Amino acid sequence: MEIGTQMIKLNWKFRIISAVLTGTLFVFILYLFDLFPEEKTQTVKGLIFQGIFVGIGFPYVSEKFGKIFTSKLGENIKPKLQENE
Repeated sequence: MEIGTQMIKLNWKFRIISAVLTGTLFVFILYLFDLFPEEKTQTVKGLIFQGIFVGIGFPYVSEKFGKIFTSKLGENIKPKLQENE
């Protein structure tokens, strides 16, 4: 067994909490950026839609593409060990 090559399966409660926190943080940061200019560029409905999209989409995309990237990175990291190590 190789260390760091297995994906951890998360339960649905953790996924929902993670999605809500990620979306909320994203909306909060966008809202802060929208406070400074005189002309508003985002509506509240637009911010909420983007927060939902990021909250659901980011973990899904990370799970799908994370396996590809970590497996390619893991192929290059193989230490040379002695016989007795």
